[in-house]
Amino acid sequence: MRRTPPVRGGAVIALAVAAGLVTWLLVNGHGNSKQVKRAAAHAVSARDLAALPSTVHHPVYWAGPKPRFTYELTRTSDGRIFIRYLPTGVAVGTNQPKYLTIGTYPVNNAVAAVRAIAKRLRVTSVALSGGGVAVQDKDHPASVYFAYPGSGYQVEVFDPSPAEARRLVLSAQVLPIGSGSGPTKSTTARAAYATVGDLRRLAASVGHPVYWAGPQPGMTYERTQTSDGRIYVRYLPAGVKAGAPRPYLTIGTYPVPNSVAAINAIARRTGARTFAVAGGGLAVVDSAHPTSVYLAFTGSNYEIEVFDPSAARGRQIVASGRIVPVR
Repeated sequence: MRRTPPVRGGAVIALAVAAGLVTWLLVNGHGNSKQVKRAAAHAVSARDLAALPSTVHHPVYWAGPKPRFTYELTRTSDGRIFIRYLPTGVAVGTNQPKYLTIGTYPVNNAVAAVRAIAKRLRVTSVALSGGGVAVQDKDHPASVYFAYPGSGYQVEVFDPSPAEARRLVLSAQVLPIGSGSGPTKSTTARAAYATVGDLRRLAASVGHPVYWAGPQPGMTYERTQTSDGRIYVRYLPAGVKAGAPRPYLTIGTYPVPNSVAAINAIARRTGARTFAVAGGGLAVVDSAHPTSVYLAFTGSNYEIEVFDPSAARGRQIVASGRIVPVR
């Protein structure tokens, strides 16, 4: 993974504790002793956001799609990326620090950086599923910071409601664009319940494999499609409504030419090791966000993403050979 060097890492953490980086950058617009330049904020579409990680070559976090909001994107010269959710009628670039904002920051050993914030504030960090760690800034509680093991990116979630900022982090609703947060690219059809028969008919209608983790008693299946050809099958526990925002086991099927080469490219970029899967498959864990495992089969033009809130369970599902086409 290409690492963008942080601007004086210790100073970054100090600023985070002192003022809240989102508020500091978006309102004041200046850096520490080394001037940090930032491009003008501009409105972007969900399609633009979907393409962003492949442009910057690293994960970019957001809080998922929100209808009737404008997505505002801001980037700085030291590699920080901000996605802000503006209600209808609010001008892009407004300096009012009262809107949900997700910041992705390059920081060497991001988990250690978050723990350092907790130590400096003398508060207890919170464990997240997948081995992540989070801390809420007690002096500026509208900001919650988190990171995952092996990642060089720290995430800040800013919301004018401290309770909402904390809820978004603890409920795992802030995720890398294009991972388990659900479809983000192009036009998205509404998520809908599906039977096994519905999934079979879907595979027949699109004329290519649609992958899943097989039948699971007691689970309801949810399907979602996007206009660029992505298909998601999600496993919902009993009583959970289709489209619910909480993260559950999700299998994504994506059209990608020479998908095995794409898996190898992910491994090279992240420094992660690939592993073989029964049936000629090759898989790699997203080291920046280990709750996502990517998989492809020899000769296929479809990449598969397996997302599970438990990183260990997601890897086990893939390694066991349970990811197969719906038949």
